Amino acid sequence: MKKATIIFFFFIATSSVISQEFDKNDHFIKRYFYRDKEVAIEKYYGDDKKLDSLKTYYPSGEIDEDFHYNKGRYDGLSFKYNRQGEKVTTWKFENGKLIERTNHKIEFNKKTEEKVINAYSTLLILNDKLKQNPKDFKSTYKRASIRNFLGNKTLALNDFKKIEKKILKISEKKKIPNRMLSGIYDQLASIYSGYEMLNHSIHYKLKAIKTSPTESRLYYNLVVRKLKIVLKSNI
Repeated sequence: MKKATIIFFFFIATSSVISQEFDKNDHFIKRYFYRDKEVAIEKYYGDDKKLDSLKTYYPSGEIDEDFHYNKGRYDGLSFKYNRQGEKVTTWKFENGKLIERTNHKIEFNKKTEEKVINAYSTLLILNDKLKQNPKDFKSTYKRASIRNFLGNKTLALNDFKKIEKKILKISEKKKIPNRMLSGIYDQLASIYSGYEMLNHSIHYKLKAIKTSPTESRLYYNLVVRKLKIVLKSNI
């Protein structure tokens, strides 16, 4: 862990930028920014201090995801857009539960076609399984990984955070495989890194390293992700 600690103190100087304000309707707004000051995530909270809506953006400024909530739970229609502004996915939620997912457009290239199509097919199966058994740990983990791969970052993050909470309870009774643990933490680090939320990203990357200290890949990814963000901010 000594190696990870050195890396941590080397990079900790750079942190996420956050702003907090109220709009004309007295909604409390919390915004996270990319290093170039473009908005990455925008959260709106109601009078009850619970999440009303959440929007994420591509680094170039276009809207990526648009989610709606009722009393802090996913509710109604939410959307995913590509960089051209086209709607690619619609989710229908009811009181936190996914009722329906509509894929308007499935995007892939020759190299990724098979993997992407298989991911969508598996996602349908996992969504059905989790409707029957929402506490299915392995299915939630698989779905989170697929959502992350498909760019459904908000839902992937939600699944991984649920898993993280479950881990604390499960680990009291039985050991969780280190490879699975490091995989969860590494993907959380990857999602936060994508929004250039460095403190969050480094926190989970270090947890991944602590879980699997012999995986040199984790050290490498930590350095590469950080350097990409630093280089981008200096362009």
